[in-house]
Amino acid sequence: MSLPFLTARWRNLIVLNYEVDPSVLRPFLPHGTEIDYFEGKALMSIIAFNFERMRFLGVVPTIPVTNFEEINLRFYVRRKVGDETRRGVVFIKEVVPSALIAATARILYNEPYEARPMSHSFKDFHEEDGGTLLYDMVFGTRTVSVAATTEGTLRPLSEGGIEHFILEHYWGYTAQGDGTTSEYRVQHEPWRFWKTSAAAIGGDITTLYPETFKDALEQPPHSTFVARGSPVAVYTYQRFNPVYPTGGFPRTNVKGYLLYDGRCGFCSWLVSRVQASLERDGFASAPLQSAWVGQALSFPSDQIESDIRLLLADGTLVSGADVYIYLMKRRPWLRPLGVIAGLPILKWISWRCYRLVNRNRLLISRTCGLPPPR
Repeated sequence: MSLPFLTARWRNLIVLNYEVDPSVLRPFLPHGTEIDYFEGKALMSIIAFNFERMRFLGVVPTIPVTNFEEINLRFYVRRKVGDETRRGVVFIKEVVPSALIAATARILYNEPYEARPMSHSFKDFHEEDGGTLLYDMVFGTRTVSVAATTEGTLRPLSEGGIEHFILEHYWGYTAQGDGTTSEYRVQHEPWRFWKTSAAAIGGDITTLYPETFKDALEQPPHSTFVARGSPVAVYTYQRFNPVYPTGGFPRTNVKGYLLYDGRCGFCSWLVSRVQASLERDGFASAPLQSAWVGQALSFPSDQIESDIRLLLADGTLVSGADVYIYLMKRRPWLRPLGVIAGLPILKWISWRCYRLVNRNRLLISRTCGLPPPR
């Protein structure tokens, strides 16, 4: 295995789990993953803990910030890779006290970090005997705290228990703006945990998160516990295009379908210009509004028409500017341009140009007198 991108110690984790309607989570579900259920229930967790001795590549200290608190809201997913099931987490928001750490995580991993003043108190807590822990953060004039008091002694994880389910997720997944999903591995030993005699959130934490999470977070927790933690290693992420079943294709003798917004006159006009070329290359086209498209792609209904898509015969989905880059690489006279546009910096520019046009496609349609086909 390659060297980890960073190492650290995650210590003294307060874990509060909440049952949530799966429909609340689906808009945040990265493509290619599915919700991981515990006993038929979709859960999300607020976790407060200490991040200690952080190092890049296991060696370089992240000076000036190596120790800090974090409070995050996350939920649980799984992904099939061949015969392997990878169980992972998706973060809704991660709060840390350092603007530098938050900016670095957003830039390198596109993780939803933000910085707020934070502190912790372990004055009534012993690392082997337990006790009372408290983390707090400040936003505006308000303070929100996450506190717990342990009960009994440290216990090993038990297969099938809620603690085992929550802690034994060793992958992270993040939806990317180009329609891909990033996947990274987190490695650590199995953690021991304490049961809790009390665990609660002080203040209104719901204002930190989208309104759709408010009802779930205002209910009593499904379960709570405190995990001891250990050294961890976080590895560099890899991006992948999601893969979907192809049984619903109207035609089986095609290399794929170019899917476009049929309500957009500009999009319809553009596809009509390249229709003959697509057919020669073995591709068909269809509006994103087609009934079979909605059945084939597990997208929320309000997202399915947001980008042009290319659904390949093997089920791989390509989105946005990557569609144009992919198709250019298939034409001999456009291949050099496609290769150049796919280079890291130029790909970033390609996506920015695509996003600008995509946001204004209906305005372009009206301005150019391009009504969608009937």
